[in-house]
Amino acid sequence: MTLVANIARYHRRAQPKTSHLEYMSLSREQRIIVNKLASLLRIAEALDAGHNKNSINMQCRLEKNNLFVSIPGMKDLVMKKRILPAETDMFEDIYGLNAKLEET
Repeated sequence: MTLVANIARYHRRAQPKTSHLEYMSLSREQRIIVNKLASLLRIAEALDAGHNKNSINMQCRLEKNNLFVSIPGMKDLVMKKRILPAETDMFEDIYGLNAKLEET
């Protein structure tokens, strides 16, 4: 339950810090899981900000240090391209990849 609570906390707010006692009480392996899943959820949330479920058919392509994400039929692409960079910092720190939205 603590794992899920931490994932929920960090998928929308600041990144985990050593001063966050609940986070630091987790094992190293659990903190890695929290970081990975929270960073992925941040991107998913940014891509589905309108909650229209377009991201169900998401396609990803890895090229060098970039993860290219495309969603067939996605509307409001201009807004998504503006939102996504603000939500990728944690993902980039954890995975060492730049997440980029590309048109289909």
